[in-house]
Amino acid sequence: MTISSIDSGSSILDKYGYLQTTAADDTQDMFLNLLVAQLSNQNPLEPMENDSLIQQMSAFATVEQIEQLSSKMTSLIAIEEIVAGQNAFTQSASLVGKVVEYTDEETGETRTGLVRSVHLDGDGLQLDVDGTKIPMNLVTGIIGDASQSDGDDDSTGDGSDDDNQDE
Repeated sequence: MTISSIDSGSSILDKYGYLQTTAADDTQDMFLNLLVAQLSNQNPLEPMENDSLIQQMSAFATVEQIEQLSSKMTSLIAIEEIVAGQNAFTQSASLVGKVVEYTDEETGETRTGLVRSVHLDGDGLQLDVDGTKIPMNLVTGIIGDASQSDGDDDSTGDGSDDDNQDE
């Protein structure tokens, strides 16, 4: 009785299309190496059952699909972060020409001023409020358009309107 040896498990994997040319991570490589070693070292008189091989191939396919899903989710998260940044910039740009209320970083006081421009730098979104750079996260309110404020710039933040006192 002549028994032919199994040279490598990769020929079985190639035959059934389970090896793909895409880059595999360490988990997939480890799984394949384990399967090849198992096939190479099996007893030829008691070969691996078909059900066992199919079960392992199914497990491999499942792991591969999960990793592809993970990769796609990572890409989706990256795209979402880009879109969120663009939305934040667009929202900030909509404040140009508006009077906003903000917290002064140095004093902690509430101030108001006219947003003249928006800049994106290493510190994030910065509003140019009457010549002062104000981080977007310090804006606490939007008073309205500059035309609605009648040119008043209540930079004291106390809400008083000294020009329109009751007589």
